[in-house]
Amino acid sequence: MSENSEVESFTANHVVDDTIDGGNKYDGRPDTESIQSLARTFTQMSAVSSTDEVFDVPVDGPDSVQKYNPRLDPNNEEFDAHAWMRNLNRLRSADPDYYKNASLGLAYKDLSAFGDSSDVVYQSTFLNVFQKGCESVYRKLRKERPGDKFTILKPMDGILKPGTLNVVLGKPGSGCSTLLKTLSAFTFGFELTKDSVLSFDGISSKDIRNHYRGEVVYQAESDIHFPHLTVFETLNNVALLTTPSNRIKGLSREDFAKHMAEATMAMYGLSHTRNTKVGNELIRGVSGGERKRVSISEISLINGKIVCYDNSTRGLDSASTLSFIKCLKTQSKTSDTTSVVAIYQCSQEAYDLFDNVIVLDEGYQLYNGPTSEAKEYFINMGYSCPERQTTADFLTAVTSPTERIKNEELVKKGVYIPDTPKAMSDYWRESENYKKLINEVDTYLAGINENSKKDFAEAHQAAQSKRARPKSSYTLSFGMQVKYLLRRNFTRIRNDIGLSIFEVCGNSFMALIIASMFYKVMYDTNSSTFFYRGGALFYAVLFNSFSSILEIMTLYEARAIIEKQKNLAMYHPSAEAVSSVISQMPAKLITAIAFNLFFYFISNLRRDAGSFFFYLLMNFLCLLAMSHLFRFIGSATKSFPEAMVPASVILLALSMYAGFAIPKTSMLGWSKWIYWINLLQYGFESLMINEFHGREFPCAQYIPRGGSYSDYPQSDKTCSVVGAVPGETFVSGDTFLKLSYGYEHKHKWRGFGVIVAYAIFFFGIYMLFTEYNESAKQKGEIIVFPQSVVRRMKKMNKKSNDLESNNDPEYSSTEKKMLSEEEEDEDSNSSSADDGVGLSESEATLHWRDLCYDVQIKSETRRILNNVDGWVAKKSITALMGSSGAGKTTLMDCLASRVTMGVITGDILVNGRLRDNSFPRSIGYCQQQDLHLSTSTVRESLRFSAYLRQPASVSKQEKDAYVESVIKILDMQKYADAVVGVMGEGLNVEQRKRLTIGVELAAKPKLLMFLDEPTSGLDSQTAWSVCQLMRKLANHGQAILCTIHQPSAMLIEQFDRLLFLQKGGKTAYFGDLGKGCKTMIDYFESKGAPPCPPDANPAEWMLDIVQSRDYHEAWRESEEYREVIATLDTMERELPSIEISDSDDTSSFAASFWLQYRLVTNRVFKQYWRTPFYLWSKFFVVVYTEIFIGFTFFKANHSLQGMQNQMLAVFMFTVLFNPFLQQYLPIFAEQRDLYEARERPSRTFSWIAFILGQMSAELPCNFLAGAVGFFCYFYPIGFYHNASLSGQLSERSGLFFLYSCAYFVWVGSFGSMVAAPFEDPQAGGHIANLMFTMSLSFNGVFVGPSKMPGFWKFMYRVSPLTYFVDGALSLGLANNDVTCASYEFTEINAPSGLTCGEYLNPYLEAAGTGYLQDANATGVCELCQISTTNSFLASVSSHYSRRWRNFGIFLAYIAFNYAITCFLYWYARVPKKANRVADERDPSKNNTSNVNKEKN
Repeated sequence: MSENSEVESFTANHVVDDTIDGGNKYDGRPDTESIQSLARTFTQMSAVSSTDEVFDVPVDGPDSVQKYNPRLDPNNEEFDAHAWMRNLNRLRSADPDYYKNASLGLAYKDLSAFGDSSDVVYQSTFLNVFQKGCESVYRKLRKERPGDKFTILKPMDGILKPGTLNVVLGKPGSGCSTLLKTLSAFTFGFELTKDSVLSFDGISSKDIRNHYRGEVVYQAESDIHFPHLTVFETLNNVALLTTPSNRIKGLSREDFAKHMAEATMAMYGLSHTRNTKVGNELIRGVSGGERKRVSISEISLINGKIVCYDNSTRGLDSASTLSFIKCLKTQSKTSDTTSVVAIYQCSQEAYDLFDNVIVLDEGYQLYNGPTSEAKEYFINMGYSCPERQTTADFLTAVTSPTERIKNEELVKKGVYIPDTPKAMSDYWRESENYKKLINEVDTYLAGINENSKKDFAEAHQAAQSKRARPKSSYTLSFGMQVKYLLRRNFTRIRNDIGLSIFEVCGNSFMALIIASMFYKVMYDTNSSTFFYRGGALFYAVLFNSFSSILEIMTLYEARAIIEKQKNLAMYHPSAEAVSSVISQMPAKLITAIAFNLFFYFISNLRRDAGSFFFYLLMNFLCLLAMSHLFRFIGSATKSFPEAMVPASVILLALSMYAGFAIPKTSMLGWSKWIYWINLLQYGFESLMINEFHGREFPCAQYIPRGGSYSDYPQSDKTCSVVGAVPGETFVSGDTFLKLSYGYEHKHKWRGFGVIVAYAIFFFGIYMLFTEYNESAKQKGEIIVFPQSVVRRMKKMNKKSNDLESNNDPEYSSTEKKMLSEEEEDEDSNSSSADDGVGLSESEATLHWRDLCYDVQIKSETRRILNNVDGWVAKKSITALMGSSGAGKTTLMDCLASRVTMGVITGDILVNGRLRDNSFPRSIGYCQQQDLHLSTSTVRESLRFSAYLRQPASVSKQEKDAYVESVIKILDMQKYADAVVGVMGEGLNVEQRKRLTIGVELAAKPKLLMFLDEPTSGLDSQTAWSVCQLMRKLANHGQAILCTIHQPSAMLIEQFDRLLFLQKGGKTAYFGDLGKGCKTMIDYFESKGAPPCPPDANPAEWMLDIVQSRDYHEAWRESEEYREVIATLDTMERELPSIEISDSDDTSSFAASFWLQYRLVTNRVFKQYWRTPFYLWSKFFVVVYTEIFIGFTFFKANHSLQGMQNQMLAVFMFTVLFNPFLQQYLPIFAEQRDLYEARERPSRTFSWIAFILGQMSAELPCNFLAGAVGFFCYFYPIGFYHNASLSGQLSERSGLFFLYSCAYFVWVGSFGSMVAAPFEDPQAGGHIANLMFTMSLSFNGVFVGPSKMPGFWKFMYRVSPLTYFVDGALSLGLANNDVTCASYEFTEINAPSGLTCGEYLNPYLEAAGTGYLQDANATGVCELCQISTTNSFLASVSSHYSRRWRNFGIFLAYIAFNYAITCFLYWYARVPKKANRVADERDPSKNNTSNVNKEKN
């Protein structure tokens, strides 16, 4: 192992990590039991190999373990990852026939990749979205043109030998990710050319994908894990799913997996986080750096033969990055694995560990060979490497025209130095290094034989479990996958048990509420309960079935993780589907029992054990079948919003055609097929038969009744319900079902069979789609422009004959030409010109003295900043540095008035004066996160900032001109009209960072700029560009304070001053850096620090030396500190005399409220217009739903059933609430998150303008939706016909139009109300759903107010839907005559000698409604119980005379919702105290103390 000496000394203790509270740290006692188990096994293996020493492991003696080696125990602090890996490798090498160790190499020749051209990618809007769709279809149908594709990777050659560690370097967009994906056979979104040769020891890419997916692995940059699993649970599950059958003999799969998980955690410094949740953005867990290490550990456990890491070290500090690469190095040497790493900002020490380096630029390969020769190769090409620049930075810099340095001597001699990617690639292909490489590739390809493929296949099969298919990529059989995934899913449920408990309690609560609504009317089991029994069972079926619709959301939460792990060949997605369904079964069963137990008995349904259990069985089966249906919808679609559209459509169709809202006997012919395929109708039918079969219900009301009719015998009276027989005192339940619904008892168990069949069918296709359908994926990075800009660009390019020209193979993408050539003339003309308006200079100096910051954590007061002094002067950049947790960002937040908790003490002054209300808008603060509205263009974002943050005295023309100068100085001219977009489709990382700085510059900050970690996560070239940009700003007069995390030697030289903080927020140094950081180095060396080596990075040297001792006291006693205090004294004395422009304007906001409101509203309107999916989904839901309802009840007649249908149609009109509201919540959340994170702290505009802007933009959209809904609903259903017959068409249609519009505006206002206070929009959605359900239940349609329990009558009065349904129903039905259908007449035996009229007219007069079919008939009389629609309306508590009153009250609810929205937002989310400084001293007032505790 001598070749690996550079990594021998590394142990787990050397991993620097971000500790967090709550982790279970090792307590010092080794896990003796597992160690002994491993020891015995190792010893047995040692005996087989006849040597005890080679494994360096415990030896099993008579009294248990005699020799204990802590270096091999992952639970011991002395654990050595490298010793452990070497030991494991020796063990495997001892028995090659059993372990079948295999390695895999890779060679490629003429490798080239191409993707779809982005010529037609322009921003979608409400109108052009259909044009885009048609163009996309046309492009696919027509013959392919050369311009349709563009080359991502130009032809390149290379070889990856087993056991090598390779690094890929290149700036963003150079093709690094594409190369890594290609090398790992993961080519989604692009294709390889036919000439490309890619051989994995003779195995093709297709075979790798189909049969060996886990052997060749690609790790993407994102860290996605199940947030509620702990670190150990996450990694242990990965280990279980990838543990081979030929593991160490004598060890069970569980023991081996546990040991591997613990060893990997120790290897990557995660042991202390063992019992900490992984977490994500919303759920608190491990830190970002630790989460990245969990991702790396996961890949390590997969044990792939070729592993490609795509920027896997992003977010890690340099020490952790180095540790990671050291582990890869050891793994490569010991296990013959081949690792390829794309890395940003690679230190020299890390670079030296790699064997080979590949340098890319714009898809061209510039170098591929040993790392030790790369620097010399490019120096020979003609480039110079500056002193202290790392080799990796030098290799990347060579690809950047602004960063590379040509050798001046060669330039003077006239030697040609390649300076374009193509020229460099041509130079590479002519070099000796290339010839050597191509010989190796050819030799490798020629040496491939079938035996190597056979050996690899045998090794793969040896690792597989017994029942696994030999050609499967997966290690475990399907059954074993389900077993371990079940364990994982039960753990997930246990760790987030609160959600399951909430579901059970919430459903039980809803059961109590809904059942209590039926309690009074179903207390007596007589014929008056028939309608309510049907309603109660309908409610039960719907609630049970649709409670699983949110499973779509949980599917999408896990989908990205499942797809990632499928690509790692851990398990079949269908195995996860099976385990997910099984693991959810107990929660579903408990929830179903909890809901149905309360509901069944409170509603007083049939008190019979058999009936109850049948009811429970059918409801549970409906729940299962619907769960599988919704899961199928989720798995068949690509995104959550896409899934919700068909889910909403199906939900409406199933509920309307379940057999209650419109009985089978009343359905129109065109729609009966929906009824027959509706699984819910089978369940509802079986439940109705279960409730009514074999029962005889006492009659509750006879016809005729009252007055003199009490003297007539029973034979002359008939019960008033359908199914009654004249003269009988009861009504048969079977007869009622047959006549009203067409149900028969023989079909009771048919429903059971059909629903079971549906459940199995949907489960099967759910598994099928889960296995093969993947989520929507981005196809690569493209810049998106508005359509008008694209047209202008194409015209410009056509004029120069560039657009369709494909003569130059280097450019086959017109988008690149657009970006590179647009405004070329303007650039060349303006390159020497002045900047025009010019950037503003900083007008003041910010200085602070004895700054302390204390926060209360439980009962303890913790000091985060400790007596920090300093200042920021104009035309200079001050670096703020320190180790993680030293308080860098906290100091910036305190200085910028951005802290919202804790207490600040000390002085923070601007030119010797206290900060006023205008201070937050007078500075620029660039956050680490690049937060921008994705639908805006770059220029719009900058103008928005300028209009609202520059003083009101500056004209709009001046602001526009200033924005143009900002665009110019930030070099953003070429994408000034580009859409911000999202990562992948929009600006790249560097462009976003420039825009973040630009937005703050556009505000024309008159004081200073704060930049928080502007280079974090950027590659070295982009980081250099950002630092040069800061230098340019400083040269223009800006004062800049910038936090920076371990900069390179070249970056640190861009700064003028340094404020260095140690742990605890203590100052270690504040002063000039000096040329080459000499001043700072001399200071620390004078205080006893070890000398800084000439080739060392001064920043890293400084961070290292402060780890060993505390320099705070040395600073406080130094001469430099006394000079700082003297300078601060001078500033406090002299600076107050310097006037600042607009110093009298101390208002919080620069713009007037009206301008704020107008610009914010305009921006929201633009966002809506450019989010066509939102608007078209909104209108689609409205149009589909209302047309579906309208034509289901098409031209409903004036029979009793017809009126009931129209009443239920009004009821169904309101069910749009949920899908309509759910679409709005994420749109609101996107705007609010941007406002609260960036625009509110900057005082861009007030929270009132924000809320009113949201409301104002949403209102016309909802009004229009209501107008569209009116036309799709009012006319098909026949309400216009009713109004015409009564001669009131104009008023009633006009008022119903207003009702329709008001309803959708009300839903929008409700959405604002529930979205405003909650961080997570889904929480607001749940609250809205609960409130809507209660409002709908108590609106008087199902159960009138007179029949409700007294307790619930207040709900009837406060429910907004009470007034809406009352008004809308009366407008639709009032003032018409009723004509009963033949089966709706009640038959009554008239006494002999009397005609029907003579016998029943007194009854009809007393009732005030009803009529006889034939008043002169004798014998059997046919009576229709209602004669006018007004009588029917009165029976459901609706009156036409209240139509305008109801409309007015409903409008009041809308106003109330908007008012409550403002209140809730202010109460829950608006900071109540802006200034956290206690006991402020104002030295500008004659240095007298001025205690001022501001509470604004």
